[in-house]
Amino acid sequence: LFFMAISLLTVFKSFGMIAFSIQLIDSSSMILYDSISTILVSLIIMISISRISKQIKKVLKNIERTNHTNTKPQIRRIFAIILVANLFFSLRIMIELALSVYLIMKIRGSYYNISNKYWSKYLLMNHSSEVVVLTLELLISTAIKTYDSQKISPRIIQSISPTSSSTISYYNISN
Repeated sequence: LFFMAISLLTVFKSFGMIAFSIQLIDSSSMILYDSISTILVSLIIMISISRISKQIKKVLKNIERTNHTNTKPQIRRIFAIILVANLFFSLRIMIELALSVYLIMKIRGSYYNISNKYWSKYLLMNHSSEVVVLTLELLISTAIKTYDSQKISPRIIQSISPTSSSTISYYNISN
């Protein structure tokens, strides 16, 4: 399924590049074509990762029931990462939609060319959103992992069972 989606996207993007290279469409139409494809891909990815995260959550719940292990940290991490990813793709859709509307109006003759000021703002928003989402994904992944590993401290275990040294050493090794 993944390779089929990538192949379809490659064909779709190649069609746009070929149409532009043989001058079937101009640069504004090519940017519009790319913007619309980005919107479609972002929507498909949002739906796909939401579905996959639900399936992963079900699997982790089953593992928790059968193995009697705590999978809540993994579930929280997946939920946080999916939330940030969906926010990122929503932002991407809004940015690309604004550009698409502008380009459609320009092609119809309602507006002038995109000025350097607005194009620079578009590029800045586009690339800074990517940097922000990657930073947030890294922070979420490491912060939740660190929080969960520090949740059970050896002091708590000693206060629960101060006479059982094997229990204390077992938990120290697993942390």
